[in-house]
Amino acid sequence: GEDEGAVSDGRMRKRRSDEEVALRIRLYNEGGHFQAALRTVWARASHIMVPILKKHWHQVFSNPLSRVAPHDVDKFVAVVLESTEQRYTWPIDAKWIDLCARRGREQVGMNISQPMAVRGLMDSGTALNAAISEHFADDMEFVALALDTINRLHCIDVEITKTQIGILHNARTATELAD
Repeated sequence: GEDEGAVSDGRMRKRRSDEEVALRIRLYNEGGHFQAALRTVWARASHIMVPILKKHWHQVFSNPLSRVAPHDVDKFVAVVLESTEQRYTWPIDAKWIDLCARRGREQVGMNISQPMAVRGLMDSGTALNAAISEHFADDMEFVALALDTINRLHCIDVEITKTQIGILHNARTATELAD
């Protein structure tokens, strides 16, 4: 495989190497435990999570600092909701890693503010944690699992997204220098 951003056939890579993807699957999935945790949280709490995420991301994307055009807000919210469900329900494999990386490609392609995206992710985690803690107050074992899983997913999301943005910026810089 190739290193991230390595030149191949005269072009810069715009995706991770197979080795980088395999490393992330091995480290992040923890032998299938993380995938099982994601599915458990989604199965038990998606009815709480989806309305919170819908409202939250609508507010984030409506903020002018997000750089999302007002007529695109609902489209962006729908994309986030769909990809969130996929993150929680798909097997953790190369397709899942690419799903997470897609957010980085979308942020670059649509010129979305990275600080606003990260802030939005942090605030959505806070809202989800509070709602799950309240709704499942009589099941602290599930609350602990859910909070840990959401936190891990957000950390993984930020790492994969930021790495993808770096790959794209390296490819753009190389192209500009070659011209």
